[in-house]
Amino acid sequence: MSKSRTSDLPAALWQLAQVIWVGGLWGIQVLLVPALERTGLADLLVRDILLATNAWVAVLAVFGIGLQLAILGRRMGLRAWLLDRRGHLLWVGMAAALAYTWLSNAGLPPSRLDALPLLVLGVSGLLLVLWPAPVRREP
Repeated sequence: MSKSRTSDLPAALWQLAQVIWVGGLWGIQVLLVPALERTGLADLLVRDILLATNAWVAVLAVFGIGLQLAILGRRMGLRAWLLDRRGHLLWVGMAAALAYTWLSNAGLPPSRLDALPLLVLGVSGLLLVLWPAPVRREP
């Protein structure tokens, strides 16, 4: 019996990882932030909630991007990590997620530059959504 294209587990895992980390990041920034700002909670409480959720989303993005890098390397070879545009976007996203994780745990005073890695992570995730899941390389 032949496999159907609908049972392509690596492609499904690719898309699931993408939905979790890209969707989670954008869901928090587009839905949760405006909702918390409108609730009338104290500004410090809202800031603390957002710092905590952003830190967890960055950690989740590291795991999701790691899974996507593993799938890309398995399907197209390890050279795709450096030669394929999906690989470029994944490495940029990984660097941004690790930078945000480091900045949030470094004990530095908060600044406006803390949002830059999240912006880079979000843009790389949105651009990555435009590319299809990797297909198996030809032998």
